[in-house]
Amino acid sequence: MVDRKTMTIIHVVPHQHFDLVWRRDVAWYNQRRDQLYTQVLELMREYPNFTYTFSQAMPIREFLSNHPELHDEFASYLNSGRFEIIGGSESICDLNMTSPAAIMNNIESGMKYFHDELNYQVSVGAFEDAFGVPEQLPVILKTVGYRFYKAGRMPRPGKPDLNGNFIWKAKGTDAIRCIAPSDDCSDWGWGYPDNPDDPTLVTMKERRAKVLARLMLAVNNSDPHVLYSVMGEEHDIVDGLPELLEEASVKTGAKYIFSTYNNYYDSLSEKYWQDVPCYDAETDVSRLFTGCYTSRINSKLAPRKLEYSILAYNFASLTQKVDKLPREVSESLYLLQFHDAVCGCHIDENADKLNARFQQSRELVPSVSLTVPFKSQLPDFHSEQKTKLKFDSDTITFGNFTINIKQDKLCSVKYHGKELGSICELMAREDSGTLWTEEYSSKKCGFAELEAIERINAGENTLEIITKLSCENFKTMWPGFSMLKARKSLTFSKESSCIAVKFEIFWLGSATELAVRWTAAGNNLDVCTAETPFGSKQRSAYIPSADTMTGDAFPVLNWCSTKQAAIFNRGTPGHALREGVLETIILRSPVKRWSPWFPVTPSDQSRDNGEHVFEFLIDITGGEKGLSDLHREGIEYNLGDNVKSIEVDDFACLPENIVIADARKNSSGQTQVLLFEAEGRDCVWKDYSLNISELFNPYQIKRYIIKNGSKINTSSGIGKRRRAVSSIA
Repeated sequence: MVDRKTMTIIHVVPHQHFDLVWRRDVAWYNQRRDQLYTQVLELMREYPNFTYTFSQAMPIREFLSNHPELHDEFASYLNSGRFEIIGGSESICDLNMTSPAAIMNNIESGMKYFHDELNYQVSVGAFEDAFGVPEQLPVILKTVGYRFYKAGRMPRPGKPDLNGNFIWKAKGTDAIRCIAPSDDCSDWGWGYPDNPDDPTLVTMKERRAKVLARLMLAVNNSDPHVLYSVMGEEHDIVDGLPELLEEASVKTGAKYIFSTYNNYYDSLSEKYWQDVPCYDAETDVSRLFTGCYTSRINSKLAPRKLEYSILAYNFASLTQKVDKLPREVSESLYLLQFHDAVCGCHIDENADKLNARFQQSRELVPSVSLTVPFKSQLPDFHSEQKTKLKFDSDTITFGNFTINIKQDKLCSVKYHGKELGSICELMAREDSGTLWTEEYSSKKCGFAELEAIERINAGENTLEIITKLSCENFKTMWPGFSMLKARKSLTFSKESSCIAVKFEIFWLGSATELAVRWTAAGNNLDVCTAETPFGSKQRSAYIPSADTMTGDAFPVLNWCSTKQAAIFNRGTPGHALREGVLETIILRSPVKRWSPWFPVTPSDQSRDNGEHVFEFLIDITGGEKGLSDLHREGIEYNLGDNVKSIEVDDFACLPENIVIADARKNSSGQTQVLLFEAEGRDCVWKDYSLNISELFNPYQIKRYIIKNGSKINTSSGIGKRRRAVSSIA
């Protein structure tokens, strides 16, 4: 036994992270979860001190639906503190590519299930395994009412991940305490090899020895209370884990106990938190596996469409009589938002099932008129009838646009004399990476010289220029890139600074990345501003180091702006600053496995070969607009075409820097609204009689309920600090 003046207490937290969608078929995961949850319950019955931590609502709801006889036993373990839920969202959604309202609804729905069905209050924030987190996540966590955050992946480009305990401060005033095991204080796999498909048969004796060796490393930590996470994913729990803790206690002189994240957090004194590191919003922990922003592009397009179909329904409910939204629609979105789903890093069978789920669910959304509860900003590009334009000049003047054409080439466009180049062009690069990660060579290929004007159509208020390019000999560029056919349409509005952009593409592009290069957004750019959940972040050009899985791409929600323009997308989040120009990455065709053991060998389906349609909007004055206007413009654009404004008296008081992220009528006829401050400044309220101006700090998020005929009411968040349960009906 090791002599110690003060006995170290090692808080061992058994924890199961389980993917809903990844490297195996969904049905396999369902069956495996059933087996493992049953094993956990057997251990709970056998060992009175055993504890266990879960995270997501969807798999637990499914398990208890299949085994209603276990409901009360499961609930009793939760309420005795032996079971613990962290996060509590329906699914562990990706936090870089999910809209603000959808993130909050995912969390609220899961927490409501645990409260209503199992009488359990989730109090620990967590997004285990999400591929990076946005800098405003502390604001989200504080708004929900979590006590603290169990940090998961916290990647820093070119630096080690954040781990251990720290304080994380967002823009504005919100900060949250974070806990995480240090390097020597976690064990993944329950004693199995790192390769879960290693053909070598591992005996239980070997597994136990490996787990014990890792446990004993925890005593290298000098703190009196040490967090140790032992977890698995698809693995069964190692036999005799309680005996291993006893053996580690005897051999090290430390006290190993089964614990929970809540219990460990409660063991830390207030004085302890005065000396931990503090990280602010300048610490970029958002980017990891940046190939995921483009891989299987339909996995990005589908949830974006469903998110905004639901938001359109919510907005419509404010002034229209709408049918009830089926629960299946939200459930499908929670699955589509799961990080290994939206990121595209899953097998073909799951891609087919996700797409089928999306198609079925979108048909269930009641049809509504498209409206926004704020002033609409976008022109109507498409309802006007256009006819083919005949012209005999090299210059077309349309509103404030001057378009220069030479023979059949679109040479340049100017807006109020400002040079925009050809607006945008396609750019291909050789990319021999995986579904997760890029691997570029120096080979690239632009197509501006191949574009030719096919047709120009004109109406009274809109002008459309259609170009096409076609070549079937791109295999001379690099092996695998063999065909690209594209039709591009640029639609100009006479009364607006906006241009609608549409690409119809057919390609065969193994080992290839295809991007839209935005000449209209400016040249020699060294920085841009990208929308993130409930905020925005400045992004600069980034050259990845050799030892990082983070490429040069960064995630964008609805919009990305430069000094010259703003680009809006409808589900293509991957962007990069390359050679001083902003690019939106729309397709990539991985050719390598992520790891030798990973059973997803890229296929024609995962390479996205075939036909695709992509739509964008470029606002030439977007670089001059306030961030709140860009947020609203992005919401309006993603709702669809020809969106109308509606007047809602309850929102008339809102300052311009407050953005409505969601608003809907609940079952009681009350209006629920989700707001956030977008500009980082104080609010100037138009109606002080509502007496809510003091409730909004810069960058803050608030959920309000507006009762019929009364003022806006609010609580300190979605839930109480200790009892993080949604107060939203």
